[in-house]
Amino acid sequence: MSLPASTSIPQSGTGPADHPRATSTQPQPEVAPLETSTWAQRLKPEAVLVAGGLLLTLFGQVLVQEVPAQTSRNSFLLLGIGLGLLFAGALHAEARLLPAVRWNALTRLLNWLRITSAQAICLLLAPAFAFVASEAAGVLGKMVNPVVAMLAWAFSILLVVIGGWSGHLPSWKPTWKIMGPALALFAGAVLIRGIQTATIPIVLSGDEGSAGWNAFEWVQGKVNNPFIVGWYSFPSFYFMLLSFSVRFLGTTAEAIRLTSAFAGALTVVALYFVARPWLGQRAALMASAFL
Repeated sequence: MSLPASTSIPQSGTGPADHPRATSTQPQPEVAPLETSTWAQRLKPEAVLVAGGLLLTLFGQVLVQEVPAQTSRNSFLLLGIGLGLLFAGALHAEARLLPAVRWNALTRLLNWLRITSAQAICLLLAPAFAFVASEAAGVLGKMVNPVVAMLAWAFSILLVVIGGWSGHLPSWKPTWKIMGPALALFAGAVLIRGIQTATIPIVLSGDEGSAGWNAFEWVQGKVNNPFIVGWYSFPSFYFMLLSFSVRFLGTTAEAIRLTSAFAGALTVVALYFVARPWLGQRAALMASAFL
């Protein structure tokens, strides 16, 4: 029996199985970015780049005019970074030159962190704004630019929260079964700590007096920098909080001690809320009562 002329018999060594390299050139499937239905997925990288670059440019321009000349190079660096981010964000919005993450390794990292590319940009921008706050605050008692320093500090915290937030609000509904004991604990803690603060203890120690004096310097306007250290290398932020009570109650023992009493009462409530989901209502109440 003869075969048709158009029919050919495959020769040995020419089949697909005989060429193992034929399948090695096929592209590997890409790792899909994290899919979420939250606001984090709707947050666009170009929007974060443009907003962050605009703010860094604005802050850098202000600092260039106000910081000393010997340290102005940091301000020019911030100004350049801001302009670069603004330009990159504008290009991405116009021509999509920076598409969503397509590298498998980086995509796997973002998926493992459970964040989007826009959130990753927020986390990378946070140290830049913290640096702006440091430059605008300076190292002396009076800040170089209080408005820029406090705004940049707030933005750095906000960027960290946005970058690490899962996008799901906790489904916790306050009830009297939870809030009632918390309010009772707070009221009891304030009363125990706040009664007779003028005479208990009867002696105003040197540490209390020194803290009060630092707070009074805030009231006088000699100090306004919460990012440095004050008396005995304590963070100046504490003396800023203490200055609020000094403004209302004057230079008295009550003004110095009530701030600490109020902060201590808040820790009692915080312990209750932390311990209750882990240990139960009874254990949380007992731990808070001991504190």
